[in-house]
Amino acid sequence: MSSTATTTFSCSHWWHAPIYLTLSIFLAFFSISSFHPPPSSTVSTTSPPPISAAATTALRSNNFSIMATLLQFSPQIFFLPSSSPPLSSTTVFAVSDAAFSTISAAPSAVELMLKYHTLPVKLNFQELLRKENFSCLNTLIPSKNVSLIKIFDGFSNKSIVLINNVTVTHPDLFLDDFISIHGVSAPFTSLDHHLKDDFFINSPYCNDNKNNINNNKNNQSLYNSRYAAEWVKMIRALSSSGFVSFAIGLNSVMGRVLDNNTGLGPVTVLAPMDFGFVGSSEWLLDRVVRYHVLSQRYTCSELAAVPAHTVLTTLLADNVVEVTVNANVSHGLAVNGVDVVSPEVFSSRMFVVHGISRALDFLDHVDT
Repeated sequence: MSSTATTTFSCSHWWHAPIYLTLSIFLAFFSISSFHPPPSSTVSTTSPPPISAAATTALRSNNFSIMATLLQFSPQIFFLPSSSPPLSSTTVFAVSDAAFSTISAAPSAVELMLKYHTLPVKLNFQELLRKENFSCLNTLIPSKNVSLIKIFDGFSNKSIVLINNVTVTHPDLFLDDFISIHGVSAPFTSLDHHLKDDFFINSPYCNDNKNNINNNKNNQSLYNSRYAAEWVKMIRALSSSGFVSFAIGLNSVMGRVLDNNTGLGPVTVLAPMDFGFVGSSEWLLDRVVRYHVLSQRYTCSELAAVPAHTVLTTLLADNVVEVTVNANVSHGLAVNGVDVVSPEVFSSRMFVVHGISRALDFLDHVDT
């Protein structure tokens, strides 16, 4: 071996370095670009309000030091440009240091991610709680929204807010006249360092159907957009009926279900009251949820009329469930031995939802 070792460094993949190096390069990049505005720019804009020392102190003391640095040195990322007073206000969802340190991305992707974690209006936690479940919230990226879900935690006797299924762990971390900062446990979207635009951000489906149509990167038909709105309505009904955890799981994979099942018709949803897979990986959650959706619509009477041990197809390819009988429930219906305890908790032309006593056993039926 040669006594002199050489280290090669690929310029095309420099952003694979740890986030602290990426952060330094990003700050330098953005500082330089902010001092050299485009020559064609003729409209002067008001500088964003300075971030107070109290805000950065609150962030650093709660393990949001990276976000504190970004807010301190590049506040313009987090505010809409304003051509005249009053200055714009904003809500920032700060990603924890532990979650941020796992990110490897180019400055352009990091900047987009930060803008996707920022709302162009100041909202404290109580104002977030007043939003309807599955509300769309606009971000600083005009065509990309986030979805809000509320859950009541019986153990702590408090309401929890999730944005894109990510928990707001530090509500009202800092508030002043211009900015609300809330801490979150993870980024709202995954980053793809190969992309330099916002296509890596897949906005969730939520109650604002107009936004969902505009955000549709696959250019689906108006019919499919309306179908997506029907899914949102069904998921919202699930949540209000007490099937909150399954509603969250279904909402998180709904976009992929619709994208991968073009022309999908009426379906049957088997909704467990307690669904323990919400915190699972995307791969597992997607498959478990699909396994709980039958590819045809079956009312309670239609299920009761089929012979015992009839198999029904699901949205998980090549996987079926079996209709069984249980004399211990009034209608005697069960699927894979799991009781149907709340038949037709929601029914429409496109959907019927049956509540089941627990989640279907998944790993026994899926080749992982």
